[in-house]
Amino acid sequence: MMSTEWPPIPDDPAEMRDMIVSLRKQLDDARQQASEMAAAAAAAEVAGRVSVSASPGTKRPRTEEGTAAAPGTLQPNEDGDQFLDLEGNKRATLSHFKGKPWVDLREYYKAGDTFKPGSKGIMLNVGQFEKLRQGIADIQNWLTANDTSKFVDLGNNRRAAVSEFKNSTFINIREFYEKSGKLLPGKKGVTLKPKQWNAFVAIVPEFAKLLDAEGAK
Repeated sequence: MMSTEWPPIPDDPAEMRDMIVSLRKQLDDARQQASEMAAAAAAAEVAGRVSVSASPGTKRPRTEEGTAAAPGTLQPNEDGDQFLDLEGNKRATLSHFKGKPWVDLREYYKAGDTFKPGSKGIMLNVGQFEKLRQGIADIQNWLTANDTSKFVDLGNNRRAAVSEFKNSTFINIREFYEKSGKLLPGKKGVTLKPKQWNAFVAIVPEFAKLLDAEGAK
């Protein structure tokens, strides 16, 4: 835990630099711990235990084309990418495009007996996903306080924030565009209900482990 007592300010410039580096590390550690605690709290609200079947010879859960997997469980899609059913025809998928991993939050539509990705959604690269992961604790606090004035900057004009529409609260992850000196919300993005957001938060540690296993940066 980060100390609440400030150390005495040294007179030596070198010691001052060392103290600043130390304080920054403590702050980063505290933020990481807060994000992990938020993820654990969200996981407790999701039915079932999040798991990925990785053992050789273990039968993996089937997709919607067959029998639905247990709630809160990663499952493979037709391309072999792992995804989580967020309900409401929305998915969080650890997809791959041009040899790179992406976290794809997207709305799907049913075409016959299968589900196809729709145009409503957003693909986050590894860096943007990491910024979103680090901002989970802040978003959870804003969600509790119904604070729509703040946002997590994901880079490249992308933001994650709490929003309201018709007296309902959502988490909005969206790309913005500039017009007349102002940043306005664009079409690329997804809005998640609190239940969908909590399900995604619960799976974030698993996505992070899979990305680490791939050596993604």
